[in-house]
Amino acid sequence: MQEICAAAQLSPGSVYRYFPSKEAIIEALAADYQEETDGPSLTPGPGESAEEALVRWVLDGGASTLEPGDAALYFDILVESERNPRIRETALRFEAGLLRRLEVAVRGCLGEGVEPAPERIRAAAVLLLSLSDGIFMRRFLLPAAESGSLDALLQPSLLAVIRACLGTDGSAPR
Repeated sequence: MQEICAAAQLSPGSVYRYFPSKEAIIEALAADYQEETDGPSLTPGPGESAEEALVRWVLDGGASTLEPGDAALYFDILVESERNPRIRETALRFEAGLLRRLEVAVRGCLGEGVEPAPERIRAAAVLLLSLSDGIFMRRFLLPAAESGSLDALLQPSLLAVIRACLGTDGSAPR
C-alpha cells in the first residue's frame, strides 16, 4: 500500500477516498492491466502468421506493457491472492479472460475445416499461458542481453509446440 501511495504521490487517506479497500485497488489495477494488454498483441502484424503472433505474445509475456515496478506489483498481487479470496477471484477472472483470448488466437492458427476437440484448444491455451508466465518471470531475472538470446532459443521451440498441440505439424493433435 505504501508503494502505491508513493507512486501515486498521494496519502493513504487520499487513495482510500477513491478506493474503499485494498481489494478495490487491486481490481482496478487488474482491469487497467487487462485493458493495456487487450487488443492487437495477439493479432498478426504485417507479414506475420497467426502462429508467429502467438509466439511473439508468449515471448513478450506481458513485459512490453509493463512500467518499472509493475512486475513486483504483479507478484505481490499473486501472493496476496493466496491469502485473500476476493483478490484470488479477480486474478482468476483476469486469467480466464486471457485464456479466452488465447483460445481465439489458437483457433486462428488452424487451417480451413480443421477443428480439434475443444479440450485440445483449451490445453494449448493453458500451455501457452503457462509458458508466458514463466518467460515473464525469467525476463525480470535475466539481464537484457540474455533475455534476447532466450527469445532466439525459444522461438523455434514454441512454434513446434503450437504445431504439435494443434496437429498442424503433420501429426495427429496431442
